[in-house]
Amino acid sequence: MCRGSGGWSLGMAIQELTRWRRVAKSLKEATFHSQVLQMNADQEVTEVPAEISKGPVPHIGDPHEG
Repeated sequence: MCRGSGGWSLGMAIQELTRWRRVAKSLKEATFHSQVLQMNADQEVTEVPAEISKGPVPHIGDPHEG
């Protein structure tokens, strides 16, 4: 991995930094998207009791219903 005078050239260091920044950015975006999905899932869970309180809602594919 040594080039010429030993160690990394400035160009290699900049390339590596750019690559890691890209990785960090995509990780941050993925984390953000998973948080948004989690928030949406939490909202759906809190909305379920309101639906139940309206009355019996037929569940399609429920094995207990005739």
